[in-house]
Amino acid sequence: MTKEYLISANKIANMDRYTNEYLPVGGETLTKYDAKPVVVTFDPDPIAGEWEYNHTFVAEFPTAEAARAWQHDESFNSDKLEQLREEVFDEHNFFFASEFNPEDFE
Repeated sequence: MTKEYLISANKIANMDRYTNEYLPVGGETLTKYDAKPVVVTFDPDPIAGEWEYNHTFVAEFPTAEAARAWQHDESFNSDKLEQLREEVFDEHNFFFASEFNPEDFE
């Protein structure tokens, strides 16, 4: 099965609230779908170009179906998390990417 990756680039406005309020609740939503963090970085040092985000996060889902189920889950879309996103982030971006398979290019 092909794994699916959630890639998130963010501008965190309130690191204390992110760490103490958003992360515990948001992390639970990922665990429910067997997603695991594979990249978590704060204030990266770009090697080319400009990177305006102070937080980059990548989570690995076992399948694309699990990733989409997480995306539409009530807990991820709860009023509580939505309110926290508005208060904690100046900007946050998500997208999914499938695991690379060379056979897809044959």
